[in-house]
Amino acid sequence: MHPTEPHDDPSTVTPKEGAAFVLLAAAAGAGAVLTDHAGSLLPFFAALLVAGMAWISADRRQGRQITAQREALTAQLEAERERHAAGLAHARELADVDDLRDLLDEAAVALHVAKYAASAARQKHTQLGASVGLKAARLIRQAWEAGRDLDAMAARLAVRLGPGDRLALTFAEANRWLLVFMRSIEMSGLDDELNRGWSRVQSLNEAFKGFDGYVRDFESVAAARVGARMDASSDPPASPDLVPPPADAMPVLQPHPDD
Repeated sequence: MHPTEPHDDPSTVTPKEGAAFVLLAAAAGAGAVLTDHAGSLLPFFAALLVAGMAWISADRRQGRQITAQREALTAQLEAERERHAAGLAHARELADVDDLRDLLDEAAVALHVAKYAASAARQKHTQLGASVGLKAARLIRQAWEAGRDLDAMAARLAVRLGPGDRLALTFAEANRWLLVFMRSIEMSGLDDELNRGWSRVQSLNEAFKGFDGYVRDFESVAAARVGARMDASSDPPASPDLVPPPADAMPVLQPHPDD
């Protein structure tokens, strides 16, 4: 309940109402003095007083109605404003999620392209040796181009999510590991001694392992952030004829015939 306002208390007279009573009293006194017929004017003054009270009551009632209407309209406008703001915020959130999903899809594809290129370069290098690996210019170029794409994507993620966001940081770390990997390939071609060459191969494998770990972490975080929230309980069971590939199997880019 709202507290009783001054104009709702019969014992309280507002300045406007007090002025009206003063005018009525002054008119009554002046009339009695001028006419010297106070007794005959009493009914008239009583009627005038009743009319004044009725006017005051009507004025109070109208004031309450206007106040109630104003408060109701204010509350309605505020509720409409809040609903409109909530609708805009929700629409902005949905648009942000859609944009982020598209960006993360592009980032995941870029990581896998780089992963395939790096895997092909590593396979050529570790199986056939540094001298042959250096001749595989196409594979090396593919890996470097994939790395440049990761550079651009890392900048986009940092701008979209903020440089301190886990997704942006994870992607940036994967990109750094790829750079370490590519430098290891280039440096291995300068090693003439067998022991130093083998050390470079180990560094190469460690760099690829680090890169692959951050790729998988990025995919996991991205799926948790914007992945589909559909119920998978109704999915059919997997076919018993399916045989999983070996744990170390991984598709690689096929070398070009000229390499």
